[in-house]
Amino acid sequence: MSSLLQGILVSAGLLMLPTAAEETNPDWRRFLEQAEKLREAGSPGAEEAFQLASGITRDLNDEGVATAIVEGSLAVLRIRQDSYAEAEQLLVRALAVLEGHANEAGEDLVAALHNMAFLKGQAGLLTERESYLQRGIDRAERTASVRPGPLVQLLGTLASVHLEKGRLSQAEALLERSQVFEAHPSVIHQLNRVPSLISASELHLRRGESSRAREKAALALQIVERNEGSLEIELAGTLHQLARAETELGRLREAEAHWKRALEILRKHLPENHPQLATALIPLAAIARVKGAVEESERLLRSAVRIAERGNRPDITSVALYELALLHVSGKRRTEAEPLFRSSLALTQREFGTRSTQAALCMAGLAGSLVALRRYEEAEPLLREAIVTVEQIGRENDGWLAGLLQRHSEVLRRLKRKEEAGVVAQRAQSLRALGLAAQAGQSVDVLVLKRKR
Repeated sequence: MSSLLQGILVSAGLLMLPTAAEETNPDWRRFLEQAEKLREAGSPGAEEAFQLASGITRDLNDEGVATAIVEGSLAVLRIRQDSYAEAEQLLVRALAVLEGHANEAGEDLVAALHNMAFLKGQAGLLTERESYLQRGIDRAERTASVRPGPLVQLLGTLASVHLEKGRLSQAEALLERSQVFEAHPSVIHQLNRVPSLISASELHLRRGESSRAREKAALALQIVERNEGSLEIELAGTLHQLARAETELGRLREAEAHWKRALEILRKHLPENHPQLATALIPLAAIARVKGAVEESERLLRSAVRIAERGNRPDITSVALYELALLHVSGKRRTEAEPLFRSSLALTQREFGTRSTQAALCMAGLAGSLVALRRYEEAEPLLREAIVTVEQIGRENDGWLAGLLQRHSEVLRRLKRKEEAGVVAQRAQSLRALGLAAQAGQSVDVLVLKRKR
């Protein structure tokens, strides 16, 4: 490190000079802490500080443990610099050593596993991401009574994975484990709580509890914005979740502002064809559709489909195709909408199974398109399946189910099955009478807006 830079950092309190004893027998942990402090401050001196710490550890006779810890920490700096390939190389080397010395470097191992899970998620390798998260949880549980932050963060992140795949009960179980520690001083106002808040917000959305969802997402955003050590990419994710909650509450202007801000952040940090960009383009396209800006909506959606397909993200592609189909329906282009609904449904069932929120949305959308084309025989079993799916994913008490039941009863009447139609219609009416219905046709998928009728 140059003497001029060293002097500036020392005077600013960001670097402490080694003592005479440390010159002879350097405390590499102290040097690493200084490097991490520079990293969190966004100082350009972090690079040289990590090089200094790394140079010290190479001379130690500890089977490479200290070097692995430094490289694991350096990987965080590379992630913040969007150098994901180099970060992964550092983590691969670090994990190879740390997993053999888990007893003496358990916290560093947990951090490395979590950061590797992040990289796998960014690359769209979702199964590998889930595996790294579970391994991190298994290790973090051993020290949770003393230091619960890492466990809370991992539990919240894995809960989001389960929510993406429609596993609401598994996500809820993880969040219940997380809540035990969320009042801890090392968690309550810290970034490690954010993933649990985001996942809790999403779970509330899945259950039609929009106000509670907004409350959790707003708290997560508050924590992220107040912590200087947060990543902008984390801010984008928090904005995305708050925008979804605002949308469900009908506050489209606020939602659009959050999504535009998220998209700006993502474009700053990700390649122009990164799949995550599509997750902001899709809701912005849906808002454009609601505003009547059909051409803009279609342009954004086709861009989202292209990006998701190139990035091999069928989960995102399915949602973009679903929204494109809705756009065609609103424009009376029902013949064009049908194959888009079918493609979206096929991708969704392959990625998330037949019993997921997105599958129910696709079945309901395809059925609606077929009803408009007077193909009632084809529409009826799709509606029946959509209703069963909604019941099984825990949305039996809101307006979405009531709306599906009402449409199913209408189709049954068209098919001259009046007795069945009456039973179904009565059930829809009962839901509304109990005050459990909100607005028919609402969408609660992670990436999909509520359709404005």
